[in-house]
Amino acid sequence: MTHSSERRTPSDGRPIVNAGATYCWHGIEDRSRFDLVRLVRAEHGFAAHGASVTDSYHLSWDLDLSADWSTRQLTMSVQLPDGERRLRLRRSEDDGRWDGELETCSHAGGPTNLAPDLLRALDGSRDVDIGLCPFTNTMPINRLLAGLPDARWHPITVAWIKVPSLEVVAARQQYRVERDGGQRARVAYRGNNETEYHLPVDRDGIVLDYPGLATRISPGELGGSVPGRLDR
Repeated sequence: MTHSSERRTPSDGRPIVNAGATYCWHGIEDRSRFDLVRLVRAEHGFAAHGASVTDSYHLSWDLDLSADWSTRQLTMSVQLPDGERRLRLRRSEDDGRWDGELETCSHAGGPTNLAPDLLRALDGSRDVDIGLCPFTNTMPINRLLAGLPDARWHPITVAWIKVPSLEVVAARQQYRVERDGGQRARVAYRGNNETEYHLPVDRDGIVLDYPGLATRISPGELGGSVPGRLDR
């Protein structure tokens, strides 16, 4: 895992991440879980390609992000013992509305559109949060690091995806920046259950360690743990 030698911001204040880098985490509670994410620059902003493997499932996903870290589209698939599930979520950059569908490939009938009540609850929200994956805290964190005031909580609503079911929930979250006096920052985070976590992040706003969930490791420590699907 590599990162820039200093934190830089363009004229609009957005962080400049080391796009093209690969980030890896090892599960804490589930030591069989490894997460691997490759972040690349795209014409519209960023694209992230991720994989997660455990003893019980294999998850892969592709996330399309605008230049301000807002979600444009997420596609996911998970391989389970009873078959494959696929999810697609899209967010309109024009009006902030969402649509999507979930498909269980072991059952006939094709994909099922997500419930209208859920989609209305997501209106105006900007982020997805993939369960158990530290990377998807990056989007709201980088907006905070781009210039929102420190010391106060910033509430947001996200499309939280439960793993491995791929069920989508409109979830309330809160973030607060806690500077450490240097270039690195620590971000306080609260989820739906109001439990507070303190997440150290690197100069690119990527989570280093998520207490009780995962810790960052170098790609070289993965060995053959994660199938090679990120060579894009």
